[in-house]
Amino acid sequence: SNVVDVRITGVNCVKCHYIQGLEAGTRYYVRVWPFSESIERKTPSATVSAVPKEVPAVPVNVRLIHVSASTLELLWKPPVSDGGNTITKYEIEYDTNPQFNSGRSKRVYKYTSGKKTDYAQFIEDLNPGVKYYVRICAHNDVPFYPYGSSDNRNWELSSPIALTPKDIKPSAPSSV
Repeated sequence: SNVVDVRITGVNCVKCHYIQGLEAGTRYYVRVWPFSESIERKTPSATVSAVPKEVPAVPVNVRLIHVSASTLELLWKPPVSDGGNTITKYEIEYDTNPQFNSGRSKRVYKYTSGKKTDYAQFIEDLNPGVKYYVRICAHNDVPFYPYGSSDNRNWELSSPIALTPKDIKPSAPSSV
């Protein structure tokens, strides 16, 4: 059992202490012993436990490919880190503006139910001849919250960053 002597005074922190260097997804147990110069209590508080979690890292190997004049397909692999909790869905956003702020941005969700998925999603009903920008992020049970001018989601842009849907002519057979 690792015991750490941490003394907090009102000057440094009021009713708070941040424990750094914890591994997401690992359960930790904490007890507190009150201390002051005049009184030292020998009995600790009740033990509490928690699992530190964060939003997942970005999906990797994100690729965008042509399917037809009105459909693209996004392919990806799961993030290196799930943030310490099961990934429940992937959020895919597409827009005609690279800043995703045209006012016509659309989102598609790929639910995993905590299981592996095929890591692919068709993006359908697109306007032929229009360039679309696509990005993706993973979700677990850590909520998203506003952060600066954005939020705490970890978005990954597709590669290529944008495509214009088009029909692909099939290649001629190489042998008959």
